[in-house]
Amino acid sequence: MAGNTTANTQALHRQEVYSSVILDELTEGFLPEGLARDVSDFPDGAKLLIPTFGEIVIKDVMEDQETPVDSIDTGRIELEISEHKGSGFSITDENREDGYYIQQLDSAVPGKMLHGLKEVYETDLLMTGEVGQTQGDPNAINGFAHRWVASGTGGTLGISDFAYAKTAFLKAKAPDLGIIAIVDPISEMSLNRLISLANVSNNPHFEGIVETGFAKGMKFIRNFFGVDVYMSNRLPRIASESVNTTLNSGVAAPLGDTGVQTGSVTATDAYAMQFMVVSDDMTTPYMSAWRRTPTVTHYRDEPKRRDIYYLTTRYGFGMQRPQTLATCLVSATKY
Repeated sequence: MAGNTTANTQALHRQEVYSSVILDELTEGFLPEGLARDVSDFPDGAKLLIPTFGEIVIKDVMEDQETPVDSIDTGRIELEISEHKGSGFSITDENREDGYYIQQLDSAVPGKMLHGLKEVYETDLLMTGEVGQTQGDPNAINGFAHRWVASGTGGTLGISDFAYAKTAFLKAKAPDLGIIAIVDPISEMSLNRLISLANVSNNPHFEGIVETGFAKGMKFIRNFFGVDVYMSNRLPRIASESVNTTLNSGVAAPLGDTGVQTGSVTATDAYAMQFMVVSDDMTTPYMSAWRRTPTVTHYRDEPKRRDIYYLTTRYGFGMQRPQTLATCLVSATKY
């Protein structure tokens, strides 16, 4: 007796079945808030100028002689609203009427716009250091470089770089609290491979490193010399740069390694990792301002029978304190 089988009932079978679960693109987290002081409260204009005062000069005073009179150095720092970003998206009536997943797409678009903007915003924020420092120069402050090539073999990140950065901040009279480092995932791997860390004993801060690695989310679960380490794929890239850090001569190398390099050293295919002090708003190296906060708007384009969504924003960054920023040029390919 003949019966119905899959062979003779093809008309009753769906040849393609779409899942009700939508697979979105992979996204990564963001750096913590507080890396820049928000100065958005200036009411108009595209450029903010902030006066700065230098130090008082103290001199010896002789009996029966006039007390020396000196001027105080003054200057100014500036922030400009230079970035104007936006994004747009539209859905036609026909698409909305016929589309199966249109409702999900409609609800997802504003969030995806804001996420994309935040990625661009963070990239622009980290570029502020490159604008504020002089490339090819140690950017020395009180005799210590604030820009150098990483100390590890082939320009990889080493423990000496953490120790040196903290010392450079202290010599620049920055607080020893709230020091962070922002590194690329390549450097996270370099730190995981450091054999000397596996030999540390009786030190609870280093327990579990070999088993778990350092990275957990976008923040490392360990720190070096009091420096908390964060990870980002948005650090500035460097094609090639030579920095002469002869002034680093004589700086002791911690843990018996080679120490921060001296003389003229070239970094090729590198990224600019950043050490910074972010203990409070007046200490952090960067400042930021919104002239127009991110806003998603919608309007109806009746002649074309479609709904249009826009996101627009204007913002800018500036260097607030060069003393609390240190840039280490690290290989983007070696670990």
